Amino acid sequence: MSMPRPAHTRRTATLWVSLAVCLAAFAVTGCGQKKNAPTAVVRGKVTVGERSLGGGTIIFQLVDYPNVPNGTAYIRGDGTYESKKNVPVGKCKVMVQTAYLNPNQPPPKLGDPPRKSPEDYVTLSADPKTGKMFTPIPGKYEKVESTTLTFDVGGGENTYDIKLDER
Repeated sequence: MSMPRPAHTRRTATLWVSLAVCLAAFAVTGCGQKKNAPTAVVRGKVTVGERSLGGGTIIFQLVDYPNVPNGTAYIRGDGTYESKKNVPVGKCKVMVQTAYLNPNQPPPKLGDPPRKSPEDYVTLSADPKTGKMFTPIPGKYEKVESTTLTFDVGGGENTYDIKLDER
């Protein structure tokens, strides 16, 4: 005749089995994110109409995995850019941001995130040629919800020249 196990031992075993099932479910689903996504280099030139963009930031966001970290590149004074190997591989929405360079931008509203100065972006990019000249562009290119730009980033090195409409 065997002795029954104490209640706390049965609860502990049940807890461990439940924990194992939960961990297995997280491992299979990946929580909706693409872990360890491959990255690539993207380079090119940004123009508005016939003019080169004099500065700004380009952001690449995966369409199917928006929680994967975005890739960025800083636009140089001649309109060229080159990302480090940080752009996620796959179909990306592309944003071009220049509003932070506008010397006449309105003051921040209560609750807005702190703004960086153009010099901060040069420091972040570690590229002394990063442009600081403000060139107005249509606001639709600044946000992921409204940008019309997409690019299918392949592995390795990519070239993507960005031509922005003036309106």
